Amino acid sequence: MSMIAINNFEMYYKKEGNGKPIILLHGNGESSKIFDKTIKKLSRYYLIYALDTRCHGKSTGNLNDLHYDTFVEDLKAFMDDRKIKSAMIYGYSDGGITAIKFALKYPKYVEKLMLSGVNIFPKGLKFTTRVAIWFKAKFSKSIQVKAFNQLMLNEPHLTFEELKKLQMPVLMTVGKHDCVKIKHSLKIHQSLAHSEMVMVNKANHYNYVCNSSAIGKILFNYLTNQPQN
Repeated sequence: MSMIAINNFEMYYKKEGNGKPIILLHGNGESSKIFDKTIKKLSRYYLIYALDTRCHGKSTGNLNDLHYDTFVEDLKAFMDDRKIKSAMIYGYSDGGITAIKFALKYPKYVEKLMLSGVNIFPKGLKFTTRVAIWFKAKFSKSIQVKAFNQLMLNEPHLTFEELKKLQMPVLMTVGKHDCVKIKHSLKIHQSLAHSEMVMVNKANHYNYVCNSSAIGKILFNYLTNQPQN
């Protein structure tokens, strides 16, 4: 567990295990702590880096800098600082958006891309979810919560056509009851050249990823070419 100074803020990260590197990126308003069970599963076989996004968890930062493009540059700076030439990158929710944008801009840094509950533009989220985000962005008493939700309201602005540029292997997981529209997830999957999609039954956006061992098993099965149960 360490801190490094990059891009004018202090980034907190966890490092565990040995082997080929996997970088874990958490979602909006969370921290790397949601991956503790995932780290326990994967670090037996891989070198795991779990990052706290700027202004999240134990990382510092200015709330005015909350943009996915900024997170992309933070990830590149982290990998350059740690001398990681390429890695398998797993992104959940907002972390998945960052992972996609990172892979588009810096494809040589990404060996494999793994995504859970990701949208590529705000209307990819269900209407009820967007309403809830709007209320938090407008009426929350917390400046931090307002900023986090404002980000989800206004970004990202990717297209399905852009996704066709990605040539690395991609795993997508989707909760059957995810707040991302199923048809949106399917279109993302269909736009990727080398994509495998796993639908997780009895799962919403959070419960199979956050503080769960389930996603670790799914990722391990994918990386070792084992069937998904």
